[in-house]
Amino acid sequence: MPANHRAKYKALKFDRKGPKKGMEQPHVIVHPLPVQGHIKPMLCLAQLLSEAGLYTTFLITHHAQKRMANLPALTTQFPNIHFEFISDGFPKDHPRDVNSSFFNDIKIKTKPHFKQFLLSLKKKSENGASPPVTCIIADGYVFYSFEVAEELRLPIFAFVSHGACFLQAYHSIPLLIQQGHLPFRDDNINYQIQCVPGLEGLLTSKNLPPVCLLNLEAENSFFQEHVKDILGMNRSSGVIINTFNDLEVQCLPHVTTHFQKFYTVGPLHAFVNSKIGKDSHLLASHASLWKAEKKCIDWLDSQPLRSVLYVSFGTLARKSISQLLDFWHGLVDSGHRFLWVVRPDVILEEEGENVIIPEQLQTFNRSSVKSTVDTLMGSKREAFQRSVDRIANCAQDGIGHGGSSNHNLEMLVTDIKKIKTEELKVHL
Repeated sequence: MPANHRAKYKALKFDRKGPKKGMEQPHVIVHPLPVQGHIKPMLCLAQLLSEAGLYTTFLITHHAQKRMANLPALTTQFPNIHFEFISDGFPKDHPRDVNSSFFNDIKIKTKPHFKQFLLSLKKKSENGASPPVTCIIADGYVFYSFEVAEELRLPIFAFVSHGACFLQAYHSIPLLIQQGHLPFRDDNINYQIQCVPGLEGLLTSKNLPPVCLLNLEAENSFFQEHVKDILGMNRSSGVIINTFNDLEVQCLPHVTTHFQKFYTVGPLHAFVNSKIGKDSHLLASHASLWKAEKKCIDWLDSQPLRSVLYVSFGTLARKSISQLLDFWHGLVDSGHRFLWVVRPDVILEEEGENVIIPEQLQTFNRSSVKSTVDTLMGSKREAFQRSVDRIANCAQDGIGHGGSSNHNLEMLVTDIKKIKTEELKVHL
């Protein structure tokens, strides 16, 4: 076994007096960023790993635990996922907004709790309560997890909830600075960027990662630290990403060169559905950080097929009341049916609040919203629907038997089991 592999397992060595039942089972810690759009796909991944025979611990913060819609039902329905909780280090009344200081704050406040949790697992494994930790699968934005893994010399994989193109854009930031695209030098934030390998003809300046849209100077300490943390994923044992090969054919050959290994395993929600069927919806409903509003379902079911536009700002975006009203008027003025999901915390309490996507770059115009909806639901509707159907078919092919995502998940499980085998040789 190579020396670098041997070094990985010395720091967190679990002494054992002899093999115990289940102790040879690989043990994976899955640790998401504690926000909705990151918890759900990583929970799907955790379920798939447990279905594949891995001892899977899903680690979230106490704050996220308290917000989950129905955690007791979730643990009952999916007993193979072992839920554990740590403090995030913030006081109870902290808003935990994902703004420009959030990622640095959790590095300072949550990191020691995460490290202590991993160390506590040593005693649990010695007592036979759980197998020794084989590896960590951490959200790519939980930067402290990579620091702790290096300190304890534990193998760690990075999980990316967004697409490969966005990840490639992040890795292009040093190149964009070198070629003068960053920071922006004028008010034009919607021009084509042709210098990023794999994104030719696809990338515009307004589609760059949020930290770029803050338009900070390259020497800015926050900007430098954030980019350094993102690029820190390169040191992981591999990247697991919620996308599929046919969706990002142009980009994947380029983005994969940054990492030791690259596993496209998406779309995870459909993948889980293909494995456990009707129970898969419980992962989404019970793990939601907001109470589901189901009254709209009867109305939705009563509408003609493919006649309703679904609108969502995701789990992080926040807008002013005036922005939301402009957007709402644009939807209404279009005359098309729509279902708009609005989070309770979507409204900015104060104008100019330091959110990670600045308002001035995300303004809404009532007429432009109407025009966009008219195009989407009118002249280009059939073309969009054909495209969506094609992508859906490709996604199903990817998660099916012999598909790329199915194959990559099998490879991920195999690679994790190889780590376990090597660890056992070291310990015994």
